Amino acid sequence: MTRVYLLTSSIGLAFVAFGYGIVPLTTMAPLLEVGFDNTDQFHIFRGVMGLYLGLAAFWGFCASRPQYGRAAVVSVVFFMTGLASGRILSMAVDGTPSPLLAGAAVVEVLAAVWGLVVLRQPKAS
Repeated sequence: MTRVYLLTSSIGLAFVAFGYGIVPLTTMAPLLEVGFDNTDQFHIFRGVMGLYLGLAAFWGFCASRPQYGRAAVVSVVFFMTGLASGRILSMAVDGTPSPLLAGAAVVEVLAAVWGLVVLRQPKAS
């Protein structure tokens, strides 16, 4: 179960990363209704892409190494909980986001809960 969880998290986050950074003007601007007025905005989105790809690579690496599996699952749980917490705070303070971002919050909460379930499994999983 640990391996499936880490691979699912890794692949899912990699897709999100590429959406943020490969061609943000094409992917992010229409989805999030944001404009790109300067190089700094592209830089931020590509930096997020690099961060997400680094974590996705770590989780993928750990999926095939049982000695790192638990630590990787803990990092996924913290990552997803952090994202979901930020989105929930934003919903409380800023209002309801687009359906895409509200859906992302749901996916993040579910991923964190799934991770907690994985952590409760016996070590052999």
